Amino acid sequence: MSQDLFTRGIAKTAQLLAKKADVYYYILSYNGSRPMSYHGGVGHYEDILYLFYVRNRWTNVRTPLDDLIRKRLVTIWTNFVTTGNPTPYSDPLLQNVTWPKFDEEESFLDINKDLTIGQAPERADRDFWKELFRKCGSEPYHTY
Repeated sequence: MSQDLFTRGIAKTAQLLAKKADVYYYILSYNGSRPMSYHGGVGHYEDILYLFYVRNRWTNVRTPLDDLIRKRLVTIWTNFVTTGNPTPYSDPLLQNVTWPKFDEEESFLDINKDLTIGQAPERADRDFWKELFRKCGSEPYHTY
């Protein structure tokens, strides 16, 4: 259900915004020791727990890799806020990755132990839901 309730809408929003503005799309795949982690993967808004103090969700239990991910997220967000680009220069902390803008190829940054660039995040899942709505639904779809 996350693909329908979250991923599809996020991807559609990125597609629409990218027509008029620079969009940098990312997926946090790092399943750390934070409280929102669960057996199935990374929880929704878990990235926020690496950036901000969230009462009742904060923990001091973390690993060196958790700290590295936090430093990377803080650097990426700070770069974006100050320059409009999350990777404006080569940075060893960010593994010298240049994060491309979201475009026709739907480029994105996968934030895990290593930072990697990918295309079309979770497209197979989005295509499944698109086809299901085409076959079984009637427009307009009020799901975004």
